[in-house]
Amino acid sequence: MWLATPKVLLYATLLLVCMSITWAAAGNATVTVMTQNMDAGTDLGFALAYLNTSTPTVGIDLTYQEILQSNFAGRAALLAQEIAAVKPHLVSLQEATLWSTGPGPSQQAPLFDQLQLLLNALGALGEDYAVVEVNQLTTTALPMSSGVWLGYMDRDVVLARNGTGLGITNVRKNIFAAKLSIPSPLGPIDVPQGWIAADVTLGGHTFTFVDTHLQSTFPGQPEIALLQVAQAQELAGAFIGTYPVVIAGDFNSNATHTPPERTQSVGVMTSAGYTDAWPVVNHGNPGFTWPLYFEDPLAAHPKGPFERIDFIFERGFGIQSVDRIGWKAPHASDHAGVAASLAF
Repeated sequence: MWLATPKVLLYATLLLVCMSITWAAAGNATVTVMTQNMDAGTDLGFALAYLNTSTPTVGIDLTYQEILQSNFAGRAALLAQEIAAVKPHLVSLQEATLWSTGPGPSQQAPLFDQLQLLLNALGALGEDYAVVEVNQLTTTALPMSSGVWLGYMDRDVVLARNGTGLGITNVRKNIFAAKLSIPSPLGPIDVPQGWIAADVTLGGHTFTFVDTHLQSTFPGQPEIALLQVAQAQELAGAFIGTYPVVIAGDFNSNATHTPPERTQSVGVMTSAGYTDAWPVVNHGNPGFTWPLYFEDPLAAHPKGPFERIDFIFERGFGIQSVDRIGWKAPHASDHAGVAASLAF
């Protein structure tokens, strides 16, 4: 029989305590990420309905009136409060739109800059976030009946919380080869979508964070749904071998695979080895994220929300929690945000 002396027992106890602290620290090494579609202030229903008619300016006039009523500053303030409550390390933003006006398509002055409004609102709350990267997507300007041109720039953005020890390197962005093009009297309007990626280090752990927004679909146009699936395939293929990785964004693909956005893009991601974080810890809760409200007077308005199209996909993490953000009124956007706490 082995007999331990008091000194040996003391050393053994101290060693076990130190090992427990180390294990606990490793187990508690987490990163919090969030995705949010900011809502451009219009569903562009008026613009698209009148675009290829004899009176295209009517659609732009009505769109202009829609965005004037969108309360961008107020919604940005609400979103800033939601971000301040969650304090995510990284935020994936979609539809961080820049609206502008001017006498011509190349002579534009900012009207509403959703990104700057959000940064200002965060700063007013003492929340220090910096822009990691901006991906400029659809950029166009169309004339109103007054002769003034209304400019529209769609953007995806990644924000990072300062003062949290994040190290960010290898920032890159891409536009999907699969791209929608809409005919107009002034020529085709390209509607590109894409992704932003960055390698992030936190507490000695490194992972890749990706922000994306896939193409919206339209009833009766299955070719656009196929285009979206092609984008999902590009996205999944771009990060083969990347580990661990988080892909967060608006996929415009309903997780329940029911109409109206019944596409296979979610299946593409899960088949590529990504885990949809929401159902892992929210068993039986459908977690619908859209629509919290409607803007398009030309579309049917079934009661919502009825789709979960905003996702956090991960590979290589432990999922601690996933929550919907801002899904109770008053709303910062027509989309609820999603935030996840992930363990290394």
